[in-house]
Amino acid sequence: MRRPLIAAITMAAALALSAVPAAAFDTGPHASITIDSTMRAGFNRNAANAIQVENWLTDYYTSSPTIGSGAQCDLEKLHFDDVFSDTDVANYWKTLTANSRAAVQQAEKDGDVIAFYVAFGISLHVVQDFYAHSNWVEQNGAAGQYKTRSWFDKTPPSGVFTGWYKNCLNIAQGSHVPHGGYTWGMNHDSVVRPNYDRAYVYALAASYEWTQNVLSWIGPGFAVKVKNYAPNLQDAKDLEYDQKASIYISEWIQNPVDKASLDGHWNGNRSGFAAAFVKFVAQWTGSHNSIYVKTFKDKKIYAAMSQNLYTSTVGQPPAVTAYPTSGRIFAMRTLSVYANSAITGTDSYFGTLAALDTGNGGYQYRDASQFHRPRTDVPWLQLTFVAATQPSLRFTYSLWNEWNTTNNDMVPIKGSQKTLTFSCLTATAACTGDISGGPWTSSNPYTTAGSGTSGVKVKLYFTSTLAAP
Repeated sequence: MRRPLIAAITMAAALALSAVPAAAFDTGPHASITIDSTMRAGFNRNAANAIQVENWLTDYYTSSPTIGSGAQCDLEKLHFDDVFSDTDVANYWKTLTANSRAAVQQAEKDGDVIAFYVAFGISLHVVQDFYAHSNWVEQNGAAGQYKTRSWFDKTPPSGVFTGWYKNCLNIAQGSHVPHGGYTWGMNHDSVVRPNYDRAYVYALAASYEWTQNVLSWIGPGFAVKVKNYAPNLQDAKDLEYDQKASIYISEWIQNPVDKASLDGHWNGNRSGFAAAFVKFVAQWTGSHNSIYVKTFKDKKIYAAMSQNLYTSTVGQPPAVTAYPTSGRIFAMRTLSVYANSAITGTDSYFGTLAALDTGNGGYQYRDASQFHRPRTDVPWLQLTFVAATQPSLRFTYSLWNEWNTTNNDMVPIKGSQKTLTFSCLTATAACTGDISGGPWTSSNPYTTAGSGTSGVKVKLYFTSTLAAP
């Protein structure tokens, strides 16, 4: 085991210095959109978690040389980049849809539930990236209430294109708008980018629609099987570890000599931590391959999924049924965290918010930690879809100190309380419980403060906004 571990550490160090994550929604929004949309469509938590891992592996292996250059090239085609005309965008969608249906139907033919999760997770990744990488938000209106129309909803607007990204396709940039990074380009990949929230809402609605169509491409018996996943003890343990990897590898990835270009990929920048990244990647890659990782690599489903996406051969897709989404988007925006007693260079905070009435099993939306910034403004934003008929939502909220490890500690945020439980009205965002009052605004936020040396003051507010096609 020593040689593989040394090799893993060497590779991890090289990745920390040179890795460029695939052009994609950051892992955090990919994760929450995937779990929200699949569980709302009836997948249990185990199934949703497995699909989320496969969604993340699409990014991870796009950026990791361990899978080989040919496979990386296939994966580079699965982020909806470098598509510059109405015709090319339409043809990409047609071929992606045809390839996705073929892949999930092959998994059904083989009776392979994990292969289904791989194909489905990859396809969701591409669907979500379209809304983050294109000018769809801007072409459909970037003001007023949230809009949820998808590519398949109505006749799409003209002039839609995605950003240029340097990859194995070797397409010249020319006058094409670059994908960009944290502070520039056309991407909506993370909370630090303009119109991120609108791209997120489009992708959330589109992911639910895509999920319903994927289920229609397989038989009812196999659909029941994939929606009700019950892994054995070892696979359950591996799934938990792979999900953990999706968080910390994404959060801590960093180029320490060029932080402006790479300083975290969970949700925005300022979470990178190269030393922790190297250590964690070495441990994860040095362990045995889980069934989720092994199936992703060995089945090479990504090769079939990427076939003809950038050629003149256009796939013959099935008709896609529209599933219009209407309701409200309930948002929690955190403005600042301020530790009572902290030394810059030690404490790294992040928040978790769980919505208990939205059909996702109380999934914890997780912010990106602010590495070694114990007293700072933060860009944190969590978005939850709420049905129009639902009058209120129940939440729990906690703040955590990462302490440079994966063993995180909750900290006091209201006197000695470490978890706040509260309910908010869907229409007004006024709340009762441990957070009471409102509605609040960015200029008049709700402020709560924990006691003792480990306590932290937090400023936040909520909004509730109509969403419709």
